[in-house]
Amino acid sequence: MRAFLKTDDFLLADGGLVYNRKRAGHFILDGRRFHLRVVRAYPKDRMALRVTSKEEERGDLEYWLAKSPSARVAAVEFLREQYYALSGFKSLPRLARAIVLRDRRA
Repeated sequence: MRAFLKTDDFLLADGGLVYNRKRAGHFILDGRRFHLRVVRAYPKDRMALRVTSKEEERGDLEYWLAKSPSARVAAVEFLREQYYALSGFKSLPRLARAIVLRDRRA
């Protein structure tokens, strides 16, 4: 991967996922498949990422369905903040549209 990207600046995750700052796309190198994604920034400690199975995802689904809607929205907001921080944004972009709740009467 170093030779292909011509840099040491990349993050290799499980399942052939490679975060980097140069190239994006699907590539086969030395008989292995890689999916490269370009990102603006990633953690300096090069934290490990892991691809999960369908069985593990089912457990996650059950966990989140047991949480209240407000707890799920708070978790999504936390992840959104983390994404923008790791992507190099100095402030959080505003949402493009407002949600309006309307009373439905039959």
